[in-house]
Amino acid sequence: MVALSTKNKIIGSFFALMGILLFSTHLLLGYVQSHQRSEELSPISLTFYRWATTFLFLLPFTIKDIKKHHQLIIKHAFYFLSLGGTLALSNVAIYWGYHHSEPILVNLFAVATSPVFTILISFLFLKEVIPINKWVALIITFIACIILIANGSLDNLTHLRSRMYDFIPLIHGLGMAIYAIFSKRSVQQISLVTFLCIIALGATLLSLILAIGQSFEQHVFFVPSLYTSWITILWLGILVGFAGYFLWSKAIRIINPTSTILFFYFLPVFAQIEMYIYNPNLHKIGLVQWFSIALIIIGIIINNLKTPLYKIHKRHGT
Repeated sequence: MVALSTKNKIIGSFFALMGILLFSTHLLLGYVQSHQRSEELSPISLTFYRWATTFLFLLPFTIKDIKKHHQLIIKHAFYFLSLGGTLALSNVAIYWGYHHSEPILVNLFAVATSPVFTILISFLFLKEVIPINKWVALIITFIACIILIANGSLDNLTHLRSRMYDFIPLIHGLGMAIYAIFSKRSVQQISLVTFLCIIALGATLLSLILAIGQSFEQHVFFVPSLYTSWITILWLGILVGFAGYFLWSKAIRIINPTSTILFFYFLPVFAQIEMYIYNPNLHKIGLVQWFSIALIIIGIIINNLKTPLYKIHKRHGT
């Protein structure tokens, strides 16, 4: 494995943080929509409209590249459609969770598990060598995320009564792990923007199939009419679906999936800050939040140590 320069680590970390900042607005909007109980944007319809927006927004900028490499894209169609479909399912899962489950469970299953899935899949199935630094960093950042989600009290977790369908947001955690691992294996001949456009098409197609199935069941196809619904769709489609995934994908390509995914634990940090801005009376930022942020930063620093921990241990003669 080629060692990364300090410059590349800083650039990759910056892209990861900016991507996570945009992703966090995704959680805020999902939370707000669930509390408004809007019938216009069901989890499936919101997923369809957001990815259709991303695809239509990117298509004019990528049509020439798509035509140029159409044979290559067709050859790898299964890869693109599978990765896009994975993102669609992960979005449906987390939106469903905010509509039907408790936010603390959604954050626990959808956010806290994604880095764990990423590193375990890389280690167990892809046979990637995971240095001890990364395992220590994972444990520290995971603990910090749990403290943040539980607001510093284990009672908030132990008193929860989870039902089988409360585990559905796990699909989001697994989906983001799959994207982090396999998006780096993209077809190198096409640009990142073209890659995201094709992925958005895959997500749109799968969510459209789900939306049609939903329309048969409920005898209605959801067409947003409220301007707030369209603002939500445009925000998710352009700023999250394009800008967020562009920055996140750049980070994955500059550093690596198992290092980038640790920044995922900043997601509840940014989300809590945004929710505090949205409603200061319901969401407080105190010592617990700052302690969690400090732990996450410590974990990220440990992950980026140039000298492995076991060598530091040995150097001190212990």
